[in-house]
Amino acid sequence: EVADRPAQQPADQRRADQLRQQPLAPHDRGRASQYGAANVRRWAPDVLWALGFDPYADLTEAQISTRPSGWSGADDQVNAVAGPRLSGVRFRYAQAYGALFANAHLWRANFQGAFLSDADFRGADLGQANLHFAISDGARFHGANLNRANLDGAELARADFRDANLSYASLANATLIDAQMSGANLYKANLMVANLTRANLERADLRNSYLNAANLEHADFRQAYLWSSVLAGADLQEAQLGNAILIGTDLRGVNFRGAQFAGTVLSDANLSGAILDGADLRGASGVNANQICSANSRWGARLDMSLAMQVQKQCGGLGESAMPTTSAGVVTNSASATAAGAPNGATGGAANVSTATPATMSTNPAQAAPSNVPAKPASRTNTSRNPEENALPAKPAASSVKPGAPKTPSQPSHVKPAAAQVKAAADSTP
Repeated sequence: EVADRPAQQPADQRRADQLRQQPLAPHDRGRASQYGAANVRRWAPDVLWALGFDPYADLTEAQISTRPSGWSGADDQVNAVAGPRLSGVRFRYAQAYGALFANAHLWRANFQGAFLSDADFRGADLGQANLHFAISDGARFHGANLNRANLDGAELARADFRDANLSYASLANATLIDAQMSGANLYKANLMVANLTRANLERADLRNSYLNAANLEHADFRQAYLWSSVLAGADLQEAQLGNAILIGTDLRGVNFRGAQFAGTVLSDANLSGAILDGADLRGASGVNANQICSANSRWGARLDMSLAMQVQKQCGGLGESAMPTTSAGVVTNSASATAAGAPNGATGGAANVSTATPATMSTNPAQAAPSNVPAKPASRTNTSRNPEENALPAKPAASSVKPGAPKTPSQPSHVKPAAAQVKAAADSTP
């Protein structure tokens, strides 16, 4: 009978009950933009405001937590702050600019749409808290616990999440431009369509996280863990991925133009349809020609020599400027160049690239020098200490012996002079 009561209520009464369970939007048009002017949650606060009543708390620069004596705001003083227990408290649309919530217990607290710019939540427990659409640019969450918190659509530009726990948190469509998230735990976090332009995620744990279609231009992922994460369709132009772990990561359709991969581990990463134009993958490990060739484009991508040769042979598309060179600036395949009619040591085109590795590559100056530079005589490489031997190459022995000349020490003792051989042959003729 109790379960059936809501269905027996008039429609307008049920609607009123629903409205009481949903938050009203503040009268400020710049906030809660998801509600239109005709929405009751938009015009109702306007009416209350016109009557001189603000239904939302004003906590501007309030000291919610108790500061210790000699407080300067330094990170090493945060442990001495006494935080209150405010679990489950509703702060919807509260004005809390610069408020101090350090070390506060705010488990399941409701900050939906609240104005929290420059607020201090360092060391606070915000597990399962609701910060949906909260305006928290410049807020400090260093070392805070936001496990399973809802930050969808939140404004978090320049926010400090260093070493924070954001595992299983949802930050879909959140704005995190220039956010500091180094060392943060984002295991299985939802960052789909989030804007993390220039965000610092150095050493962050992003395993199994979701960054589909996220904007990660110029983001810093050095030494970050992205094992089995999903970044399909994300934009990582000019991103720093040095020494990051991307084992089994879904990178389909990712824009990697100009990205840096020095020391990055890409074993089993899916690069299908990715854009690798101008990316620097030299020093990356676990990457093979099949992965590179599965990309949508790779013009100008820089690869290690052996990998570049495999890619150029298998699918091409790297461009002449991306092919590796020696210290002299030329790496050629002499066999291919000779077959094409080019001078010895000259290139026959971008595809004529030596398969030799730097360790086995010839060090002969005549082979390494460009074709328009005359090669040095081979005698210049003679290491003899005798100046006369280094002056000119020795003539062949056959040309140094004249007919009729006496035997020289260089001739074997059993060989007769040429004239004696001719006379002996004539005497023996019948």
